[in-house]
Parts: sequence; C-alpha cells; structure tokens
Amino acid sequence: MRRSRISCQLSVYPDYLNAEMGFDFSERFHTDPEYRNEKWKEVVRWVNSRFGRWGCGHPEPDDSYSVTTLDSVHLTSHLFGSKVTFYPDRFPDCHDYPLSSIPALREFVWRTDEVMRQVRLLLCEAKRLIDLFGAQRVAMPYYYSEYAGMTDMEAAHCPLTIAYRLFGERLLVELYDDPDGVRHVFQEINAMSKEVGALFREVFGKPVAKSACVGACGATLIGPSQFRDFLMPVVLNYADGRPLLFHSCGNVNRLFGVFGEMNDSNAVKVFDCREQAGVDIESALEAFPEAAVSYMFSPPACLTRTPAEMSLATRRVVEQAGGRPLHLILNLPSGAADAAVDSFFETCQELGADKPSKPSGFAFA
Repeated sequence: MRRSRISCQLSVYPDYLNAEMGFDFSERFHTDPEYRNEKWKEVVRWVNSRFGRWGCGHPEPDDSYSVTTLDSVHLTSHLFGSKVTFYPDRFPDCHDYPLSSIPALREFVWRTDEVMRQVRLLLCEAKRLIDLFGAQRVAMPYYYSEYAGMTDMEAAHCPLTIAYRLFGERLLVELYDDPDGVRHVFQEINAMSKEVGALFREVFGKPVAKSACVGACGATLIGPSQFRDFLMPVVLNYADGRPLLFHSCGNVNRLFGVFGEMNDSNAVKVFDCREQAGVDIESALEAFPEAAVSYMFSPPACLTRTPAEMSLATRRVVEQAGGRPLHLILNLPSGAADAAVDSFFETCQELGADKPSKPSGFAFA
C-alpha cells in the first residue's frame, strides 16, 4: 500500500491551558485585541517550552491581532442579539435563540439596521488594527490563510448550525412544516456569510479567495434526502466552483452517499473530521475520491490511551487513509499526558510526517 503524505499538528483546548499554565480566557481576553495578542504569544512560547522538541510553538512568536474570537456560528447569533457568556477555561458561548419567536421563517432577513450597525463596528475595529499594525498582522474574519494543506480560503460554518443558533429546535420542526421557509433561511445565512466576508475583504484589500471552507456539522441532525434538498445547494453556492475544504465534527456516516454527489464538480479537496464522531474513513475516501483527509484525535484520545495505544491509533488512521494526503491533529484537553503527545509525534515521525505545524487549536479569526 502506498504511504500517505503526512503532516501533523498539536492543538490545545482552553481548559488544558487553564489547568497547565493558569491561562485565563475570561472577558478581557476576548474583548481587548492588544491584550489578546500578548497573551496568545505567551501561549505559543509556553507550548514551545513544553513541546518544542516536536517543532511545536515558537520561542519568539510573531504578533497576530484578531477582530473577534467568535466563530461564524456564535458571531452570527451575537449580531442578532444573543448574549455572549465568557469563561476562564473554555470558549465563549451564546445560549439563547434570538429569533425563535419570529412569526414566519420567510420573514427572516439578515440585513437589518441593527445587524449592519454591529457589522460596521467590527469593520471599524478591523480598520483600526490594520492602521496600527498592518494588514499582514491582523487575522481576517471569514477567512483562513492556510489549513490542512489548503490556502487562501473563504470560510463559513454550516448554515444549519448557524440557523439552529438563531431559531432553536423550531428549525427542525419547520423542515417538515415550512420547507420553503427553511430554504429561505439557509439562503439568507449563506448570503450573509458571503457579503460580510466581502466587506472584510474590502477593508483588508484582499481579492476573492481561491478556495472555500464550509462546515456540515448540523447535517448530523438530518437525513441524506434533506441534505440534498436543503444544504447541498447552499454549500455548492458558497464554494462557487472553487476547491472546497468540507468540515464536519459529527458522525455523518449515513450521509457519505449524498456527500459524494458533490464531487460531480470535483469540489471537495479536503475532508475534515473528528475521531470522537466515529467517522468511517474508508467511506469518506469513497465519497471524496480526490480529497485529502484532515483527522483530529479528539479529547478522549489523550485521556484514556496508553502511549502504545496512541501509537496504534495513529498507525490505524494512516493505514485507513490508503496513501491519501493526511493531516493529523492531536487536540489536548485538560488532563492530557505528555506521554501521549510524545507517542503521537514519534509515530508520525516514524511514518515520515512533515515537521509539525505551529499550534492553532484556537487561532482566532
């Protein structure tokens, strides 16, 4: 069997850094970009001191400023009025469903006066940071410069995931009671992701990205025919013929048949998944015959496995990849043992992996 071309990466959860180095992820970290930059550099230096033997972290990290720490799911919910809650040891979250009482889904429009006011504030913050530090040191929202071997990506999350954060469980009922309303919501969310991303590109002076990244995490709540009907048109519209990094952190095994239909345009170049979801890699490879695989070993991997078991799990994934390009990520939660990290990187090294990427478990953009 042909050996996969392997790259590997260390990723760290907030609870790990909180427990191991006393890092505080409370409100100031998320609301003060200059403070956040200095604290993030502390993290990169600390990771280097702990795991620099594997090429992780850096003793002198570059400045990296960000407009917001919220991903597109939570940011969209916040723009529509959801309150953000901050924690010392985990990511911020939005718990309410700000549009759950809207009379009809077909009345939903994203471009309201209040949403545009909030967007303009973010754009002004982006301009301020660019004027102070230069565009090359500021991370652009709705954009990844590089991930899992792909570069220059316009990025958005799963429309169903975002819509669920806005409307709550009502959305799942409306899939049957008001399917046209649901299609309208997904189209509006897709338009919002594209248009807000374009506004940031204008501020940063960037052209349209050459590739796209979109999630399908919420697809775990629906079946194949519903994905084909409701989500596939939106995903392909967002990709717009560009190479696509397709992400799902849930168990989508029953959807691989319909996922494969997206390859009529040979769209999916990287499939990004999580061990904890129980994804069948061989089915993924069949669905995406031209795609590389990005595979994250989820938190239980470091907590319950011996070093020998960690090595075996790593080898098993490489074997299942069957020679495809493979990006392996080890995600560290609180309580993870250094021995598991050593075993992961030793095994990757034995299998011919490239030098590990810098930590990016929460490289906010």
